[in-house]
Amino acid sequence: MRSDTLAVPKSWSPDGRYLIYAQINPGTGADLFALPIGQPGSHPLVLAQTAATEDQGQFSPDGRFVAYTSNESGESEIYVVPFPPAPGAGRWMVSRGGGVQPRWRRDGKELFYISPDWKMMAVDVSTHPTFHSGEPHALFDTHMVDTGIRTGPMSWDIAPDGKRFLIVSDNSEGTSSLNLIQNWRSDSAK
Repeated sequence: MRSDTLAVPKSWSPDGRYLIYAQINPGTGADLFALPIGQPGSHPLVLAQTAATEDQGQFSPDGRFVAYTSNESGESEIYVVPFPPAPGAGRWMVSRGGGVQPRWRRDGKELFYISPDWKMMAVDVSTHPTFHSGEPHALFDTHMVDTGIRTGPMSWDIAPDGKRFLIVSDNSEGTSSLNLIQNWRSDSAK
């Protein structure tokens, strides 16, 4: 695929058949698409294309949903849409009061994101038979590096077992460091 504007890869589908990318388009800002891989003659699927900026698309572990950020409300929030996209299929806002950089827990039962005050947030989710999300709650302060672009590159990741986070963060001297957060849940939690 060729693009006359900036296109940035974001997430592979679990089966490797699609690649989510954000593309800067005149008049709409960043929009999200899914590029079919190894499917001759196919065209990108529109995931989110509005006058707002949509970015940071992430496939759910089962490949049935995509979490992403949009600033259509005036601040960045986390939304989820079904995949593949279908007219009238629905869309759900997961964050409350702002959020960026969504990531799915590897079993698909929780979404994590960063709040406007740099807290790691968690939301219980269910994807079967349809999508449903609970109330977001804060896990800990991230002390994440502020790049000035909250919807830019992801500055953190979660281990496959869901028990550790890797976060690019600031230290007291104002220099960047890499922090590994372990044992953040009590034994009685989930």
